Amino acid sequence: MGTIRSGALDSLGYDADTAVLTVSFADGGTYEYYGVPRRLYERLLAAQPHPWSALGAEVRRHPFRRVD
Repeated sequence: MGTIRSGALDSLGYDADTAVLTVSFADGGTYEYYGVPRRLYERLLAAQPHPWSALGAEVRRHPFRRVD
């Protein structure tokens, strides 16, 4: 997991082999999103400092589960 400049997110991680995006939120909670294209992860990184505001709705279209 890498750190990110964001008020809403603490860190983002991406596993290209499984297409799983892991998101840790600043207010607590870590989620895995499944079937996320690498390009969406790259767009999140490029959208700093407000990646979740810009792309959160697109990420939430993917199946997910809370992991903490």
